[in-house]
Amino acid sequence: MSVIAKSKMSVISKSKMSVIAKSKMSVIAKSKMSVIAKSKMSVIAKSKMSVIAKSKMSVIAKSKMSVIAKSKMSVIAKSKMSVIAKSKMSVIAKSKMSVIAKSKMSVIAKSKMSVIAKSKMSVIAKSKMSVIAKSKMSVIAKSKMSIIAKSNQLFLSENNTSRSLWYIVSIHKATEEHCTMK
Repeated sequence: MSVIAKSKMSVISKSKMSVIAKSKMSVIAKSKMSVIAKSKMSVIAKSKMSVIAKSKMSVIAKSKMSVIAKSKMSVIAKSKMSVIAKSKMSVIAKSKMSVIAKSKMSVIAKSKMSVIAKSKMSVIAKSKMSVIAKSKMSVIAKSKMSIIAKSNQLFLSENNTSRSLWYIVSIHKATEEHCTMK
């Protein structure tokens, strides 16, 4: 009986030890696998999040830089265009003013020259007319005097009072008519 008891006890203890060992190994294996799996998942998740975050940051940074660059370029372009437009307008305005000024000066100069020319012509014409008038008057006066002198001679020579007087009056009238016609 003691032998049987010992062998039973040995079998039971072996089987128990085997069961305990197996269960322990299973628990350890599962826990290790769980830890490994979790750590791998954590690493993968972290790396993915890092990659996504970096790519997003890169995209945002690039887009912001692009927007800033475009806006700066737009501002620079607008300011340059504004400066060019202003300078062009200034040049056009100056040239127009210069043209207007020149044309006005030309008109004023021409009008002044015209006035001076006209006034000179008028003075010359008046002086010529005056000279001609004076010379004509002088000629007429001289001719009148000579006619009167001649008529006086006739009057004295012929001794005909009525005829001589009529002759002098008719000559005088003829010379007056001649002057008014001229």
